[in-house]
Amino acid sequence: MSTTQKLLHIDIPVKLSDVKVVFSIGALAFEGDLSASIFHMRLIKNATSEVVAVFHMNAGHVTLHDTAYNTDRNIATATPTRLSFPICRSAA
Repeated sequence: MSTTQKLLHIDIPVKLSDVKVVFSIGALAFEGDLSASIFHMRLIKNATSEVVAVFHMNAGHVTLHDTAYNTDRNIATATPTRLSFPICRSAA
């Protein structure tokens, strides 16, 4: 790209009254001890949103109960999904 061309920049805030989204999360990237995917899910959480997250493969440990999660991650902070989304439930 030559230096004379302008870069495309789109910055349009969007407010949605109703959000329904499904995340398929097979691997985790962390921001501290919080999964980046959970961080992004929190951004769209509102009174009328329906958020479904399917954690599988290497991301599956996020669905563990607190004791198993703490042992797996060698920490004592509890499962971030429970702290971020208190109504989370496991399909297992």
